[in-house]
Amino acid sequence: MNMNRRATDSVRMIRVISVPKNEGVPREVLEALKGLEIPIIFTGEEIFQENGKEGLKILGINRGDCISSIEEVMYALQTAGKEDETVVLSEASPNLNNGLTFEAGCFRLL
Repeated sequence: MNMNRRATDSVRMIRVISVPKNEGVPREVLEALKGLEIPIIFTGEEIFQENGKEGLKILGINRGDCISSIEEVMYALQTAGKEDETVVLSEASPNLNNGLTFEAGCFRLL
């Protein structure tokens, strides 16, 4: 699976419209994401197209989900003036495999 692509390669953005249910991410960070625009790296559909159901299973995502890098999420929080949440996410990030999943229904593609 090619996980080296960065969101800046072809910038696609989402707007977080409801609080994601991402395990391992502190609730205060998830709540702070609502309303923010965040670049994404992959969609679940892209993972499915490249790697089939096995790719989705490995990543623990569904076809309607998308993934953003922790760095991009922290930048979005920081740019929005949410410094406390940026620090909290930074402290939690070693356990997040450098990616944050946004499940279908909590975002809108821009």
